[in-house]
Amino acid sequence: MFDYNFFKYQEIFVDFTILISIVLTIIIILGFYTVPIHHLLDIIDLWFSIYISIFIFYRFNPYKKDIIFTNLDRKIIFRAGIYIFTSAVIDGILASYKQPLNDIIHLI
Repeated sequence: MFDYNFFKYQEIFVDFTILISIVLTIIIILGFYTVPIHHLLDIIDLWFSIYISIFIFYRFNPYKKDIIFTNLDRKIIFRAGIYIFTSAVIDGILASYKQPLNDIIHLI
């Protein structure tokens, strides 16, 4: 029923993508870069979000009969939860500081 090698490759891909995202985020936060790598992080996050969405649609659609919850499912769903939470929090923080920052920029 399951091709466990395929799931193993997907799990390696997910682990690698999460690791790259964490490393790039730390580099951006600490400012250790000479080129705008935040664009690279945005691209990785976009494609990983699309991958997560397709994975969840496929694995947990209501028409699928037997669903066996795997370690890969746990990782994907956890990552999706983190992404949704951080997106909501960051959007809220940026929205609350947007007008004061615009006012400061116009004063300069």
